[in-house]
Amino acid sequence: MIESSSTLELMLFGTFEARVDGISLQPLLNAKGRLLLAFLAMHSGRPVAIQVIAETIFPDSQAESPREIVKKAVQEVRRALGREAYRLSSPAPRMLALDLEGATIDWQIFHAALKNGSPEALQHAVAVHSRPFLESESA
Repeated sequence: MIESSSTLELMLFGTFEARVDGISLQPLLNAKGRLLLAFLAMHSGRPVAIQVIAETIFPDSQAESPREIVKKAVQEVRRALGREAYRLSSPAPRMLALDLEGATIDWQIFHAALKNGSPEALQHAVAVHSRPFLESESA
């Protein structure tokens, strides 16, 4: 578990977990919502084209268009985030971004430790990466 005073926590190693103020969002998010949140978190706040999101995380959608799936997932994520919904934005037409300022994301902690490169930081990276990335997630 990540110790944090931030309001948004995302754990991408192991089984996906999202929390706001320590309260799990799991009951509020289906697999598509979890994948969208994880995908945007991996882009570290940078805007991502909706088309890229659709093609990357929902490529085999047959019942409805991938863009419609993204639209529904965005609505679901915003509802689940509650007062943190401001973090999910559309900074330009057909683009999405997740504001990670002040959030705690294990993936970012892992990469920061790798970038640091010190033996202590690398030990910390190994501790954070104790389980597979997005274990058992699928849309």
